[in-house]
Amino acid sequence: MRRRSRKRGSVIVELSLILLIVLSLLIGIVDIAQFLYIHQILTERARAAVRYGVSTDPISMSDVQNMVLYGQTTGTGSGIFGLEASMVSVTMPNIHTDDYRLLVKVTNYPYTIFSPLIAGSYNGPDITASLPLGANF
Repeated sequence: MRRRSRKRGSVIVELSLILLIVLSLLIGIVDIAQFLYIHQILTERARAAVRYGVSTDPISMSDVQNMVLYGQTTGTGSGIFGLEASMVSVTMPNIHTDDYRLLVKVTNYPYTIFSPLIAGSYNGPDITASLPLGANF
């Protein structure tokens, strides 16, 4: 009888340790999935904005920036995932050369990690999309 009650106690301890590890892994998987989702959405927004900018004449830098922020040429407030206008830059480097391009760059976009020990808000890596002006796509 005593042996049985000791086994019950050890099962609860083992279960709680295993449950702690499994929950930490699940939270880590959710964190990775969230980061990949945000990064992919912003990459697609930047690509769509570059395609829009290259196909319009004349190019409106603010419209291209709004395409990244809001998914349309107009909008107010913070954009998707808390993106601000200062985080999206639209430039046309090499203006008097054969490599005349429209370049959209998204920098310092925020994402939140929930995993224990590393929880907090972080900035994602830069996202760059560009196309030569006059490109056929």
